[in-house]
Amino acid sequence: MLNKIDIDRENGINILNESLSLYKEGEYDKAYQLYIEAGKILNECHIKSNTVEGKKSMLYGDNRNFGMIYKIFESNVKNLLSNKDGIKKLNHIMKLIKENKILKNQFDVYNTFTNPTNVIDVKKYITESISLIPHYTKDVLKEENEKLIDIFEKFHLNENVSINEDETKLFETIEFMLLNSKNFNNINEYNKIENVLFEFVNDNNKILTENISIDEIYKEKIDEMVNKHEQLLSEDEIKLINDVKDENKAKQMFENYKKSVTKLIKEEINKGVDVESWNGILDKVNKKVFESNNALIDIAELIEIKNEIEK
Repeated sequence: MLNKIDIDRENGINILNESLSLYKEGEYDKAYQLYIEAGKILNECHIKSNTVEGKKSMLYGDNRNFGMIYKIFESNVKNLLSNKDGIKKLNHIMKLIKENKILKNQFDVYNTFTNPTNVIDVKKYITESISLIPHYTKDVLKEENEKLIDIFEKFHLNENVSINEDETKLFETIEFMLLNSKNFNNINEYNKIENVLFEFVNDNNKILTENISIDEIYKEKIDEMVNKHEQLLSEDEIKLINDVKDENKAKQMFENYKKSVTKLIKEEINKGVDVESWNGILDKVNKKVFESNNALIDIAELIEIKNEIEK
């Protein structure tokens, strides 16, 4: 992503190449001066690239590009869904995006252009979408987006993801629009932007349900995960992930497992072994009530207790 370290490094390399050209032409003094200048620039870039700030800038860009953030989040969904702790982390990230207005607005903007659905008139779609884009300062975007980046680091998400040239261009194009409202001074830039967006939307338009919300995107990612990796999951895990998306099925599943687990715990208590411990678990289970947002976690916990007793 666009960042000052890479820009300065490229400048340093260009100066170094110019120095070599002058050396070949016999302009030794000038060549040496440029060689020293290039060395200072490249050494400074090396030092900065190894700082915490520098590493973030090189990965996410100076403004902490949301497109790159979401790309990394998206690439970690499968692993997060593979265990109870990961599901909690996933829900925490989704909750932050939905409750933080600036993050949510960025999600909507990026989703509009990276996941176009049922677009009939691409040019009109782009024009109207651009007119709805909110605008922020660089400092605001950086501050809010770093909240997600900090969580990624806290949760030890894998940030080593590949991004192609088209995605980089698209993410930087969207970032420019978030930072700059259209005016007479940047009409040419916006014309270039519309061409980039037209090409991407036209090539990636999907015939799906319109107005995909963040929750629906979450469900879509779960579907993708199941379809791509179902052979790596047990039948129970696949059933749990699929059924929990339907609130009625999830509630019925929750109640069934709660009833079953309660019965098993009471049987353990009647055995007279570790009664105090089992009473504590029973109390915890009795206090559980169905909540759609936490259904996957709660049901997984009940299944874990059930499996532990029955093994």
